[in-house]
Amino acid sequence: MILIIGGKYQGKREFAAKTYPDREVLNIAENLGKQEISGKICVGFNEWFRNDPETAVKKASEIFTENTDAILLVEEVGSGVVPLSIEDRKYREGLGRTVIRLASRSEAVYRVFAGIPEKIK
Repeated sequence: MILIIGGKYQGKREFAAKTYPDREVLNIAENLGKQEISGKICVGFNEWFRNDPETAVKKASEIFTENTDAILLVEEVGSGVVPLSIEDRKYREGLGRTVIRLASRSEAVYRVFAGIPEKIK
């Protein structure tokens, strides 16, 4: 798996589309379980995680370990203001821990900031 992280609207999708032009984009928040993710650029991970964190934590590593040619785009949530509500803090912490596990299993990890990709693994 290839993991691409970065803030909202920082150019993750554009980088993935330019680097992997033959790959289809799939919103996993809407289509997980309905369509194969193998070989696709997967967006919507943050939304899936927010809507169903228990399933996302349990299944994310399994899904992306099985689909080693998938490309996962994740919005970075750890930099910035700490949320006031406990629910938002739990989401941020849970998502961060899940992304750490995914990054450790990824073939490559890129961080995109201001449209500039940086390979960090």
